[in-house]
Amino acid sequence: MTAADVKRYTSAVAEASNLRVLGCLPGRACDIAKALGSTQAVIWWPIHRLHKAGRIHVEGWDTSRRGPPAAIWHAGPGEDAPKPVPSRKALSSRAYRRRLAETGELEDIRSRTRNRNATLYHCGKRDPLTKAFFGGTK
Repeated sequence: MTAADVKRYTSAVAEASNLRVLGCLPGRACDIAKALGSTQAVIWWPIHRLHKAGRIHVEGWDTSRRGPPAAIWHAGPGEDAPKPVPSRKALSSRAYRRRLAETGELEDIRSRTRNRNATLYHCGKRDPLTKAFFGGTK
């Protein structure tokens, strides 16, 4: 087999995988992989080749699940939808705590939490056998 034959064979295999992916669109990469009975790692190469060639584009982003937004691929040339800015729970929590601190409610919440934890996790007297095995109370 010559180098030209190998190149022709690999391009034919690549085009076949591209056509299989195109038949499953529109959808996310995980949906395409599931439809083809494959894994996402195998599906990413044809998706990347098709996107680079302008044969598919990102129609939108699925943000309904945990993790980063997943691209929803659509057949045909077009403009890619802009990727949404991730919403960070830490940022919203920080802003919430800042608002509570400004009103003075944050210290009240912390003291209530300390009192509740002291009540819930207070360890009373242990029986002598448990004390011998695990030690006494603090």
